[in-house]
Amino acid sequence: MDAVIDIGSNSVRLCFMENRAVNPKKVETTFLSENLAITGSLLPEAIDRTCKAIITFVNEAKNKGAKRVFIFGTEAMRSGKNAYVVSQTVQKATGITIDVITGNDEALCGFVGANPKGEDVCVIDIGGASVELVQGQKVIESGLSLPIGVMRVKDICKNDRQKTHEYYREQVKKYPRFTSKAVGIGGTATSLSAMVKKMQTYDATLNHGSVITLNELKILEEEIYACNSSNEIAEKFPSIGEKRARVIGVGCIALIEILEYLNKTEFTVSEHDNIEGYYALKTQTND
Repeated sequence: MDAVIDIGSNSVRLCFMENRAVNPKKVETTFLSENLAITGSLLPEAIDRTCKAIITFVNEAKNKGAKRVFIFGTEAMRSGKNAYVVSQTVQKATGITIDVITGNDEALCGFVGANPKGEDVCVIDIGGASVELVQGQKVIESGLSLPIGVMRVKDICKNDRQKTHEYYREQVKKYPRFTSKAVGIGGTATSLSAMVKKMQTYDATLNHGSVITLNELKILEEEIYACNSSNEIAEKFPSIGEKRARVIGVGCIALIEILEYLNKTEFTVSEHDNIEGYYALKTQTND
């Protein structure tokens, strides 16, 4: 058994890799990219939260018998001017080097993870600091990573609903007009699916393979913005937790604008994402 830790811009995730089943991922929301869009640097408190989560997950993985522990970082680790502090702290505490992957490699990891059968798909990954859209069948034929993740846009638009719509509507025009079946991966897509399904407790196996319509997302957006606080959102949708609730409205708008731009009326949820893809690519190279 191996373990993979993903340092995302919203959260740190741990997954034990044993087979292609839906292996539950442990998640700690740390908001590493908080204020990144404003200052270009990671907040000291965000660095502290993130390092503590990574070290805790490494210790858990080792205690459970993981033979190898892989750690990779995405957009916040790429673009934060002081992200090296995270790498140095984790290296000193665990002896493991963080692999900070490029935007293209992040997109490839998501594509490989979500598309093991080589279907013709457009994979959508809405993260905290970046959003990746890629299309292909057995290999990526076209794709783009843009720094328009939910935490970044929340900082830019100050949680203004209309401004957020307008911002994403302009930004998504930079993507190609992908035509393949839309597959949503990552915390935004899976959380929105759980909210549409009114899950009281998050269940990855029930989420995986679900089809969520654009109309359901629009109804969900109204429900989210009818709430007066993230606590109220979390109370109404207990499967996502209060931390995720702080940015889920932005994520819902992002996915709506992407689907409308692509002329899609629905997307399919995949619980397999860049963690599974990273592991597949890494072990394919190393083994």
